[in-house]
Amino acid sequence: EKLETSVFELLVREWDELQGTYVDSLRQLFRWHRSYLADLRMGLHRIQQRFIAFLERPDDKQALVDTFIQQFNDFSLEWADMRKQDLTKDEFHQRADDLQEQLNELVEAHRSENLARLNSVERSQWVDNQIEVLAAQVQLAARLEVRRYHTACHLLSDFYHSALGTALPAPRPPPARVDLLDQESVEQQVAGSAEPKKRNEKADKADKGAKKEEVQRNSSTIEGLGPMNLRRYVQAASDTEERSAGHWEFPFLDHLLAQARAAAWSLSDDQVPEKESEPKGKASKGRNSPPPKEPKDKRSASPDAEASLTGGDSRQQTPWLHDDLEQALHAEQQTFFHRLAVIRSWAHRRLLAASEDSAAVFAELNDWIVLRHHRELQAIEKLVDIIKEHVESEELIVAQLTLEGAHLHRHPNVRLRPPIPPAVPLPLEGVAPWRWTMEQL
Repeated sequence: EKLETSVFELLVREWDELQGTYVDSLRQLFRWHRSYLADLRMGLHRIQQRFIAFLERPDDKQALVDTFIQQFNDFSLEWADMRKQDLTKDEFHQRADDLQEQLNELVEAHRSENLARLNSVERSQWVDNQIEVLAAQVQLAARLEVRRYHTACHLLSDFYHSALGTALPAPRPPPARVDLLDQESVEQQVAGSAEPKKRNEKADKADKGAKKEEVQRNSSTIEGLGPMNLRRYVQAASDTEERSAGHWEFPFLDHLLAQARAAAWSLSDDQVPEKESEPKGKASKGRNSPPPKEPKDKRSASPDAEASLTGGDSRQQTPWLHDDLEQALHAEQQTFFHRLAVIRSWAHRRLLAASEDSAAVFAELNDWIVLRHHRELQAIEKLVDIIKEHVESEELIVAQLTLEGAHLHRHPNVRLRPPIPPAVPLPLEGVAPWRWTMEQL
């Protein structure tokens, strides 16, 4: 049935306002999400830069090397004859081994400091805070969908009740707020299923203490749940035949979307009230259309069938509007559930990407520590080999040797001592100014 112009314009204006607000909110949400992705990438890059700067910090290895070379050259110049003795060479070999042990101790100490720094970076909860921001964006998307669905169902209900000419139904109560990022919700997630109402007070206190301990235990471990119970890393089963890595799980997603799905309308509660039947012989009031004309092939129908076509219950005159309302609400509900499923898929991909990227960065930092430790030990071993070669060759260490980080540099053009001047042979005859020399002759 045709609606009044004012009612029609009001519903259209409300629908346009709903769609405009929904689109603007989504645009704002995705602007926030793009800014979050840029901050996440920049944050991971800065973590790598700061860790590289920490790995390349100065150390005391070069001071030990310079002191050893200075003592070695001084002894070789002062006691040149003793350098040829086997006992002296054995002593220098032992001192070179002692130098290697001292340098290895410095390397091990630096490796321990690097691992402690990596552990502090992992436990700084920066990644968990980024996951919490992403979870807040997912929660906002679910709230927008719930708000849009609730308002759209109200507009559909008002439209069909206005078309039926019945009084508008009482407004539905607003849906429960989708909020899963508070501490009480976290405790409820950890606790599991709902508890019965009647319980002993001592049992309630014990359960509350167990909940708090479990929340704290899950928040304190990086491999377990995060501080807001947002994610956990599940290790692969050790008894499986094929070795496979663990995987990330995000238990809050299912609980969050379950809260959103709970806002769906119950279609059985939205029944169109029947209009009061009017007395015979009186014209019906309102915006009801005249009864449909009797088909030609049914003019010989029974009086009961004729009464059902020309009068009687107005709900039976327009049953298709009621069915259409139910179909519209059902279609809106299925669209709402589909959008929630899309949000879950999108959120899972984003959460998984953020978790895997951060885990890959931390694994790369650990690889840098292992690689630097290995290269430093190799450089020290090569340095000791060069020193022992000079011990056996009974020569001075003239070229400068430097340990820069994990690299050994041998500078042939940077000499520690000036070169020995060439020996000038004595003349074979005495030179007199008044006679010719053999060279002149």
